Amino acid sequence: MHKAALVLVLCLVAAAHAQHNFSRTFTVDPSGNADYTTIQAAINAIVPANPAVQQTILIYPGTYAEALTLGAARDHVELRGVDRDAVIISVPMDSDGITIQGNGDRANTIENLTIIAPDDDTPDKGRGIVIKDNGGAAPSNIRIVGVRIETAGDTSPALDFEDACSDIEIREVFIRTTGVNAASIDGRLGSNVQVMDCNSSTDDGRLKPGDNWLISGCFLETRQSAGGTAANDDTAPIELWGNKNLVVDNCALRGRGYGISILYGSGVPDNVVV
Repeated sequence: MHKAALVLVLCLVAAAHAQHNFSRTFTVDPSGNADYTTIQAAINAIVPANPAVQQTILIYPGTYAEALTLGAARDHVELRGVDRDAVIISVPMDSDGITIQGNGDRANTIENLTIIAPDDDTPDKGRGIVIKDNGGAAPSNIRIVGVRIETAGDTSPALDFEDACSDIEIREVFIRTTGVNAASIDGRLGSNVQVMDCNSSTDDGRLKPGDNWLISGCFLETRQSAGGTAANDDTAPIELWGNKNLVVDNCALRGRGYGISILYGSGVPDNVVV
């Protein structure tokens, strides 16, 4: 083949590959026996595709001292551990475990790993997973499945919807918070959320849902916090603030005085089925 023709063919093949997006699995192992030794390095290595295709980061056993961010250009990315109890994200002080920050359809999944956050007195830090926007449309289409989250800071929820978000699936998640007033899920800004088959045990926190939620098949417990007083002995595992279209189905609720607390500061709840 003529040299010029060969060059043209190679250019056309390269262009075709550039226009065709392929799913890929990136591997992470702190011992160096994988593509990357840190999870964030694997996240940063993903080149955003247009149109987007799903990319998986497969995380091997180890303790990862990282605060992870799935930013605006990291939609359609799945973080998946190979063993929930052996893949541990040890959150540094003054940080959150995993932050999903972006707009619109995220198609992000967090699956099969453990997040442990320290006793952190920094405001709005020490949380397990945080969902927030990037100054635009509400993030949506996010799955959190088979994850264990432990937080120790006061007011540090395991899951925090910092901004409006929608279409969130939380399934088979184990939550343990030990800080004062540390919610299991602070989801008041989230809509169209499913919380399925989860186990939550908190010292002084509550699950705070938003509108259009389904909470099903869960065990939710609020224990007496260390140093607790009679003033907070009525803490309930679910707290409602004017919620609309909420279903609590087939759940076991163990609270200190109440299973569900209904407060009226944001209006009267409407269409709540328990």
